Amino acid sequence: MLPSCIWRAQAPIAKATTSKANHRSALRAALIGADGLAIDQSDNIWVVANQSDEIVVLDPTGKAIAKLGDFDGIDNSGAVRGLLFPASLVFSGNSVLVTNLVLDLRLFGFSTLDAQWAKQVTRDTVSRINRALPPIHAGK
Repeated sequence: MLPSCIWRAQAPIAKATTSKANHRSALRAALIGADGLAIDQSDNIWVVANQSDEIVVLDPTGKAIAKLGDFDGIDNSGAVRGLLFPASLVFSGNSVLVTNLVLDLRLFGFSTLDAQWAKQVTRDTVSRINRALPPIHAGK
């Protein structure tokens, strides 16, 4: 169990190889716009990364062990398929439920990749994602 105190995960800082540096950059980019988290029974932290439209799962050491979800367009009824500026999550059985905030940041003077899609959304959605984590392969 995690101690009852403020806990933080840090992306490892590596100088050794280009691939480690790329991993560090990718992890930091994935966590931009972190907007909601949950802790599972294995003390993994599930972070909603709203600006990258995904959930990043960190193990108790802070290592990213999974990226789940993605944006897959807008359907004919104006609903998001997948995640679009996700904002919060909750575990429900074998699933994780994620709200789609669909925030058009252009309204606040910011330009984002999601803006062109956000203006097309006419229905609010909650996405359901299988909560089973893919296996971690040695050497990665």
